[in-house]
Amino acid sequence: MIQLKKSLILCFVLFVSFFSMASGISFKSLSLDEALREAKKQNKLVFIDVYATWCGPCKYLTANVFTDDDLGAYMNEHFISLKLDGEKGDGLSLMGKHQLNSYPTMLFMNSEGEVLKKIVGAVEAQAIRSTAEVVRDPESSPVYKMEQKYKAGDRSQAFLREYLILRLEDDMGIEELADEYFSLFPDLSLEEEEDFIIFYMGSDDLENVMVKKFLNNVEHYAELNFDYAAQKYEAILTKVIMTGLELESEEYVINSIDLVFPAAKVLFSEEEITKEEFTELLLQAFDE
Repeated sequence: MIQLKKSLILCFVLFVSFFSMASGISFKSLSLDEALREAKKQNKLVFIDVYATWCGPCKYLTANVFTDDDLGAYMNEHFISLKLDGEKGDGLSLMGKHQLNSYPTMLFMNSEGEVLKKIVGAVEAQAIRSTAEVVRDPESSPVYKMEQKYKAGDRSQAFLREYLILRLEDDMGIEELADEYFSLFPDLSLEEEEDFIIFYMGSDDLENVMVKKFLNNVEHYAELNFDYAAQKYEAILTKVIMTGLELESEEYVINSIDLVFPAAKVLFSEEEITKEEFTELLLQAFDE
C-alpha cells in the first residue's frame, strides 16, 4: 500500500511538472523597473504585452498564443516577460512615452528600457518568436542585410522599393530614404500602390518635388485612394504650420496658401471654405 501511494504521488508530481513546463510564456509579477533590473542581472531582454482588459485580440493572445510551448521555452530562456495594463500604472506610462495607440502592443526592450521592436495586434506564436530572434541577433534580419547592400551602393529601383517596404513593416523611419527614392526616380506617377504608400510615409515638405506633384494632382490621387490622399494632405498642412511656428513667420504660412488651398477645395469641398477662411484657420496656431 505504501509503495502504491508513492507511485501515485510520483505520477502526480510528474503530471504537474509536465504542465508547468508546457505553460508557455512565464509572465512575471514585477514592475517595469524591477523587470529591467532583473534583465540586466540575468543578461536577458524584456518582453512586454501591453493589453486592455476589454480587448478581444489581447484575450486571444493570452489564451491561444502565449501558451505555445515552443514560444514559451524560447522566451523564458532569453526574456523577462511582463503583462501590463495599458490603462494604468507602468502600462499607461509606456503608452504615453512611446505614443502607443493600439491594443495589444508587444514591446521588445533591452535592459536599459530602449524599445528594440514592437508588434501591434494579435499575431501567431511564430511571428513573436521570429521577432524575438531578430531582436537577439539583428544581423540575421532581412532589413539588416538590405541595409548592408544599401551601404554598399545598390540604388536600383527594385531594391530601394523592397528596402523601403521592409523598413515600413519594421516600423523604421523612411523619410530620407523615400526622398532619395523619388529623387532618383522622379517620373513615378504614384499610381502604383507601393509607390504611393512610400510617398505617403515620406516627406511632407512643400519643397519636395513629389509633394508639389501630389498637390497639383490631388484630385487624381484622391480618386485612387481618398483616405491616403486626405491623410497625406493633413500631414502636409501640419508641416506648413509647424514650419511657420518654428520660423516664427506667419508670412511663411501665407505664402504657402496658393499651393495648398486648391487641394482643400478638392478633399473637403463639402465645407465650402473660402481662401480667406482657410488662411485664418491655419494662422490660428499663432494665437495659441
